[in-house]
Amino acid sequence: MRPSTAAVSMPAPSWIAPYRRLIALLAAVCLTAVGIIASSPTSAHAADLYELESNNSLGTANELPLSTTITGWTYITGSQYDHDVYHFPNAQDSRVRFTLTFPAGLPGDAYYIRIYDTDGQQRYAFDVAGTGSNGTWANAYATYLPAGGGYIDISGSNADKTWGKEYKLTVGRVLTTATPKIAGTAKVGRTLTAKPGTWGPKGTKLHYQWYRSGKAIKGATGKTHKATAADAGRKLTVKVTGTRSGYLSASKTSASRVVGKA
Repeated sequence: MRPSTAAVSMPAPSWIAPYRRLIALLAAVCLTAVGIIASSPTSAHAADLYELESNNSLGTANELPLSTTITGWTYITGSQYDHDVYHFPNAQDSRVRFTLTFPAGLPGDAYYIRIYDTDGQQRYAFDVAGTGSNGTWANAYATYLPAGGGYIDISGSNADKTWGKEYKLTVGRVLTTATPKIAGTAKVGRTLTAKPGTWGPKGTKLHYQWYRSGKAIKGATGKTHKATAADAGRKLTVKVTGTRSGYLSASKTSASRVVGKA
């Protein structure tokens, strides 16, 4: 319960009189600052991109725009459990994927993840072990959600080693991808071309990076690559990465081609 805040009127001391205008000005500045803070949305798209407590229920969920990363942590003073709930929009029926990363080397259980539709019905549940800190395990799961959005609940216990440690969460729709191929004659002096295949939806931007024996070739970021003497006898691959607003980025790498001498 909160203590009573009933006002009590008292006369101001005589020494305050000369400073009334200054005090009023300072009070106005303070109230303006408080108003700005209070009117800021309790959402993940605030400038700092950190979770804002208390967000422990669907009704108090932070707003998390698709493909935006937020930093949070499961920790509440004096409580054994903490739930961090985020609401993400979804304008159309689509597959949605999330990425959750946290500090490596933590034994035992890490987080408990529950995904709800816009009506608050649980659709998916995942229990994450400390070995899943890099988040790649989630790549195998593309959750389907109807239009209207959904909620993701990340919870932890003070018995878990992740208690009080930062995590990073990103939620986004899933791109349609294809494995690229390298076309052309693989010989020094000849030009090779990346054939990305069909990516979607329409408007997806494709980015290229060529590799020589697994190492990125500096400046080789176009759709084509002219093989040089440094490539002779080495394996070339090209990685294509797709990006689009509201979607998680995705990458696919071609099979290798060995470059012959001219």
